[in-house]
Amino acid sequence: MHVVVRLLSFKNLIIVYVLSSFLTFAQGENLLIQQYNKGPVLDDVYSRWSIYLGSRLNYLNTDLEGTNPILSLGGLTEVQLNISKTFGFIIGFGNTAISYKYDFQNSFAKDRLDYFVLPIGVRLNPTKKVSFSFGAIYNLFNKGENKVSENNIIVKKEYEKLDFENSFGGFTQIGFYFLKNFYGFINFRWATKYNSPLAKKSNNNNGFQLGLAYKIWSSKIKR
Repeated sequence: MHVVVRLLSFKNLIIVYVLSSFLTFAQGENLLIQQYNKGPVLDDVYSRWSIYLGSRLNYLNTDLEGTNPILSLGGLTEVQLNISKTFGFIIGFGNTAISYKYDFQNSFAKDRLDYFVLPIGVRLNPTKKVSFSFGAIYNLFNKGENKVSENNIIVKKEYEKLDFENSFGGFTQIGFYFLKNFYGFINFRWATKYNSPLAKKSNNNNGFQLGLAYKIWSSKIKR
């Protein structure tokens, strides 16, 4: 029953995310087809190259039963290559922490797993203020920590490198440009890796990220 409730809650989050993305797109001032009719050539607003620095809140969880996600903070660097006003590619580097808690021997425990993340994807700009992105990610396991509460005492231990493995995944994202150089976004991401039937931990995870980035550099349009 607990598993069913978790699945329903998770599906509800996905539905809300998709609906909000659609409504934002539908209310845009200049739709994608309109921009193509005007011409997709880059101008003073759309640079060929842009570099963003930012941070994000992670709400990610493992697929193990009985775990609950904990908010964590991560960082990112992103390079964007615009082919036209409406279409471009993105590649980046960042760190993502996956934190969750669970019951453990009449008490509770917390895990925090730190990954270096390499995303690569496509970005669509249906309006000057809204973007949609999707692509693949590679998660490189860096370190992990376990905390167990025993008689009001927190016992810590570091996970071994062999306890977790690198994994592949994907993401879908909606972003908003504002105040000229700022970019806010929300995404849903997932990662998967084969887990041994004897493994006590899982390499699979998914969830949402909410972030804010600042454009620190962009190329100039040559006239």
